[in-house]
Amino acid sequence: MTDKRDFGAHQGHCCRESARPMRLILALWAVAVPALVPATAWAYIGPGAGIGAMGAVVGVLLALITAVGVLILWPIRAVMRRRGLVSAASTAPSGEVKEDNRGIA
Repeated sequence: MTDKRDFGAHQGHCCRESARPMRLILALWAVAVPALVPATAWAYIGPGAGIGAMGAVVGVLLALITAVGVLILWPIRAVMRRRGLVSAASTAPSGEVKEDNRGIA
């Protein structure tokens, strides 16, 4: 004797039950595809906004590069100071008054 469950025992309901997930998938596609496809924007921003945006991006990139450079060079400068290869006065930031050993500015 064979098991009827293996051969589709629900003769009148098999098509309707399997169509429900397919309808749901088609409905989701019908909503998602138009929402995700970009439409043409009929707007004019002007060259000033583009230049300003480019300036902002360049400023952020330069700030990040400077920050990474300082983080990389800081330990190298500290090791060079400890070994006596570079004096602390020679690596002082510009604009500061460097004093010699006698305390005279």
